[in-house]
Amino acid sequence: MRKQLIDYLKKELIGPDPVSPFIQENGEEILLNEPPRMKYGAGILFPQGRCVSQIDTVDENEKKILDEEMPVTEAKETEGDINDDVGIEEAIDGDTDIIDEILNLTNSFLPSAMGFSCFLDIPDEGFAIKVNAGRYKNSDVVVKDKDGNTLSKRGYLRESLDTEIFIPVAELPTEEICHKNYEIRKCNESINLVLNIRNRTTISKLGSKNQLYTFTLVNSLKSSGGIANNENCFFQVGFNVRAKDNSTCFLPYHSERSTYYYEEEK
Repeated sequence: MRKQLIDYLKKELIGPDPVSPFIQENGEEILLNEPPRMKYGAGILFPQGRCVSQIDTVDENEKKILDEEMPVTEAKETEGDINDDVGIEEAIDGDTDIIDEILNLTNSFLPSAMGFSCFLDIPDEGFAIKVNAGRYKNSDVVVKDKDGNTLSKRGYLRESLDTEIFIPVAELPTEEICHKNYEIRKCNESINLVLNIRNRTTISKLGSKNQLYTFTLVNSLKSSGGIANNENCFFQVGFNVRAKDNSTCFLPYHSERSTYYYEEEK
């Protein structure tokens, strides 16, 4: 029951939730009469520079789709490489203080980035990073109305951008307070997501088996007119990091133990 409830909430809040007959031949969902940024409310990376005050602003394409009636029968669709230093100005607004800028993108109401920090013992073979994301494209879709008549409607077709990249140790930022950017590509084409890896280890810890790193996934697209267009958003976004050789490399955070109230703290 718990798993069913969690799966239901994920489909409702994050997606995707393909429902027959509105499914593409490849299994991906088709959205009609409801743009993805209005259907889903979590797991989204918005383009940079969007205005929070315009979150509910509807553009012309969305208005046309929202005004159309939903058909009630069948729907049918018509017809890891790494590049270092992609240019931080395209991944993150400004370059005077890269840490503050990434945090701003991550903590904003309509986030353009997500990430985490961890202590680790850098694995000999580097990292394997799996990125999950989806993109929705506005397109014509062939559907049937309640009388069985074939109609061409505007809708949103989901495209999976799931991919995995490998980062060898030689390409990691290993100096004090430095970072590198890695362009996420699928089928050798950029998908406008950038992975920023920052080494936050202090000088005294450099070279030890206790390194502090931050991994951040950034939407490098810019907003047009402050509006978060569906085509410039990434949905169902998530990523995980592991040692390429599947060894144990992540270490626990340090915690200060007090001599007082130890049982409560424990």
